[in-house]
Amino acid sequence: MNISNRSITSFLLLSLLSTGLLSCALATGNSSPAAQTSVATPPVVPFHTPKPDPGFHLLFNGLSTENWRLSTVKNQHGANPGRFIVVRGMLEAIAGNSLGLYWCTTPTPADFILKLDWMTSRISDNSGIFIRFPDPEKQGYANTAQAGIDDGFEVQIDQRGRPDGAAKHKTGAIYNFAGPEHADALPLHPPGQWNQFEIRVQGQTYSISLNGQPITLFHFNVGSNQQHPERGLPSSASVPRFIGLQTHPGSSPIYFRNIQIKQNT
Repeated sequence: MNISNRSITSFLLLSLLSTGLLSCALATGNSSPAAQTSVATPPVVPFHTPKPDPGFHLLFNGLSTENWRLSTVKNQHGANPGRFIVVRGMLEAIAGNSLGLYWCTTPTPADFILKLDWMTSRISDNSGIFIRFPDPEKQGYANTAQAGIDDGFEVQIDQRGRPDGAAKHKTGAIYNFAGPEHADALPLHPPGQWNQFEIRVQGQTYSISLNGQPITLFHFNVGSNQQHPERGLPSSASVPRFIGLQTHPGSSPIYFRNIQIKQNT
């Protein structure tokens, strides 16, 4: 039988198309309800141009990361703290196999109000915002991200509250110190939608609001942490303090935008 090249090509294309459609149908049919609800693909949005609120100034303008620096790891072969990239006016946190800290080299005021938007990709994502830590490169840590953990405070992003589900480990907590008052009923938007933190620091009082609602209040006694006696000290000309964003091993991408700060008077 004489079959033209055109007929053969058409047959192959139809076969491939049918196979692809069948595979898609099978994949959809086999996905569990948990898988369908726990994963959200971040929306493709137009370029975001951040604009500071009255009295605030931007720490990230949507374009330049000149005043941002990633933590480093030494003497740990193969350690990777991840990376941050600029995506349509946002910062995208991409985790590595070690904790990472992307810190802003602009010192904070002694007392301040910090605002930022964040969005997770999955319900299992893990990150945080570190505040009031000294220059990570001058503390002698093998992983300089440890400066945020040991010498500052972390405002947590992790609704599963690992490792134990305790309130002091959940989203909006001052990690390991104070949890939200209603940790299981937070005004939290799901993965794929933006949330906003407002972090107020006045003296040794730390208050956290999530999407406009106060959720956490914490008072710290300087010097009470004997292993890290300088934890929580305010920024000064001689010892400036900083803020930073975390990459956490095992997390899928997390996005940040509208990062802005002002003096809290």
